[in-house]
Amino acid sequence: MLKEVAPELESIDNYALAGRYRYMEADPAEALRANHSARSRTREIISNLSEIQLNRTGFLRAPVRGITHYQRSHDQQHLAGMQWLLGQIDSQSTK
Repeated sequence: MLKEVAPELESIDNYALAGRYRYMEADPAEALRANHSARSRTREIISNLSEIQLNRTGFLRAPVRGITHYQRSHDQQHLAGMQWLLGQIDSQSTK
């Protein structure tokens, strides 16, 4: 979105992505480190953007600023799911 004029943003096939990254077999600590590293790179890029860059739009008609909010919400949903799963695992281990 930062380099093209009104680019078309592709939809992400989450199931294909999960298969490619083999999430079910991944070490949780390593997956969390990789996610943290990726988000750190994203934060670095975003923190250096101008107002004009933050307001650029793509096919979704969502400015970069809006997409960063979607991304944060998406991450929070995953974190909530992991917290729930850890609660389930801990509940099972006390039986």
